[in-house]
Amino acid sequence: AVVSTQSTGIRRSNRPKAENVYTNNLTILRDAIISSLVGVISAIHLTNPQTCQGFVSSASNQLLTGGDQENHMVISNNAVNVLGAIATHLTDTETVKMVIQIFRHKLCNPPSHLDSQMIRQLGEIMVHGNNESYSEVLTLFMQISSRACSESKANKDSTEHHGYRHCSFTVIRTVVCTWWGWD
Repeated sequence: AVVSTQSTGIRRSNRPKAENVYTNNLTILRDAIISSLVGVISAIHLTNPQTCQGFVSSASNQLLTGGDQENHMVISNNAVNVLGAIATHLTDTETVKMVIQIFRHKLCNPPSHLDSQMIRQLGEIMVHGNNESYSEVLTLFMQISSRACSESKANKDSTEHHGYRHCSFTVIRTVVCTWWGWD
């Protein structure tokens, strides 16, 4: 379907772009694979928790190394999604503590494109986890916000050191969305 706008004379299509459909389909496929993987990990966890922790260690290694440079972003993004999904599903285990510690270690060390994604995953852990993981994630969020504020005041004119400043808005948004139940 082609729509014409009379004021500008530009014709544009209402059809979704092929790359948007492709990206959306890949996202759906990735989410289905992660969901299946989490189901398998939770079934294994019932009989052998050490295997689950070994898988988390392996996934965290992929997060830290990320493979070759060409695929680093995709591998790292998927590792964050898998670790977050596992921690969200296995709420009352040592695995959640392990994932939170992995995210705490990697978060803003050095600042990267994964920080906002890790914060969103931590927000999911906060919503679906137990009281202990809720308080641990909330404490981490308060530390990030206070460090970002102090870095902002100390380095008002400096643009070279960002530390936690680049992800403080994501922390605020995640806490507000978690509190109000927004998506």
